[in-house]
Amino acid sequence: MSAHKNEGGGRERRVQRRINVGLPILVRGKDAGGVRYEDSVHSFDLSRTGLSYTTAREIAVGEDVEIVIPPSGSLRNPEKEFATLAHVVRVQNGAADGERIVGVQFYGPRLNRVFVSEGN
Repeated sequence: MSAHKNEGGGRERRVQRRINVGLPILVRGKDAGGVRYEDSVHSFDLSRTGLSYTTAREIAVGEDVEIVIPPSGSLRNPEKEFATLAHVVRVQNGAADGERIVGVQFYGPRLNRVFVSEGN
């Protein structure tokens, strides 16, 4: 288990291995100004208990969001849409100007799909 410092000043403890995979996801929540939004973005990495995604929005640590991952569309392994609630635990600047990487921890259902890492 590794610990990572989050921008909110606390410590984040990962209990699940994260894999690098860019999945289309839908995120619903409130931005740092309290304005409700619904964005189609891509995951940066994910585990059974959380994921990270990139966005241009200002999101505050501590906000709650709804995460929806659509089915993969595979005929061999038909899947249902995955939807859960999550808590924003980390926000950091991304590589591009104005880009943010948001890390969330699921507190609703956990992810039970199997994915192959796009890294390495």
